[in-house]
Amino acid sequence: GSALQATIVEGLGVSSGGSALQATIVEGLGVSSGGSASGAFGSSARLRSKFRLFSCTPRGGRYPIRMETGSPIAFQLVLRFIDDRVIAPDPPLRRALARVVLRVGRSRGLLAFGGADTHLHALALCDRRQAGLLARTLVLALRPALGHPVGFCAPAITPIVDQHHLRSAFAYVQRNARKHGITDPGATEASSLHDILWLRVGAPWLGLRVQRALPRMTREDIVDLLCLPGRLGTEAPVGPDLADACAAAFGLPHVGGKAPDAVRARATGLSMVDGSWTTSAVATAFGVSERSVQRLRAHPVEQADREAMRRQLAWRAALQSAPRSPSGF
Repeated sequence: GSALQATIVEGLGVSSGGSALQATIVEGLGVSSGGSASGAFGSSARLRSKFRLFSCTPRGGRYPIRMETGSPIAFQLVLRFIDDRVIAPDPPLRRALARVVLRVGRSRGLLAFGGADTHLHALALCDRRQAGLLARTLVLALRPALGHPVGFCAPAITPIVDQHHLRSAFAYVQRNARKHGITDPGATEASSLHDILWLRVGAPWLGLRVQRALPRMTREDIVDLLCLPGRLGTEAPVGPDLADACAAAFGLPHVGGKAPDAVRARATGLSMVDGSWTTSAVATAFGVSERSVQRLRAHPVEQADREAMRRQLAWRAALQSAPRSPSGF
């Protein structure tokens, strides 16, 4: 046992004169004076995920130091282009990024993602192999979806070691744009906040996954990560940006065309307007004919789609509480 004790103390950098501190360290590790390496750590070559090591305070107290040697509970990924260009500079590209990450990450443990200007963070509940596969698949899917002519750097993959680390990493990923000085609240369209808060349809599984993985996280905690200049209400009138609101609620670059999601988005937007909107005004907003608007009135609208649209309008109303100049500054 003495040889093991000496090895531990030497590895921790404790001088030979600190006998009291040495005894405290050895006691915290659970190594008896007559013990052996196999007795302290077990016959298995793999150490336990956690064991208690105590550090002394100036007043003689002790507090435990957590040492992690087991499997991580999640991994954080960081992707960026080789020339460090802005990944998604406008709302259509932010929505395209979100659609790709959600599609790729659903079966690979995706918990959260957030795009800053030049890089993308993703957090996934998976092992190291699955984290590597997720990074590779994202790289292959994002480049054509975003239309950039350059490739990605090798992804950075960091282990998440415990529950406290997971919660802090979740918040870090979501507000990463703000950390880098990006004050435009619209940048959160390139994050999972819109999906978790149901400002955008298509990924109800993500909010449920967050509830299971982070049960202490409340809706108010997540709303705070939006960094809105005003309060996020529950109702808001339909504004002149009706078409873009519909596109944002469905994660689309625009609501034109005959794609099923585009038709569904237009029908949901039409169901939200009041009597002040004429058929001609709606047709102009959507860029379709008045006859198309008449056909939309017969299109079924799901309640979940209306709820996402309502929350999207409320989010936009909160953004308008801090008006900006036409130049955006």
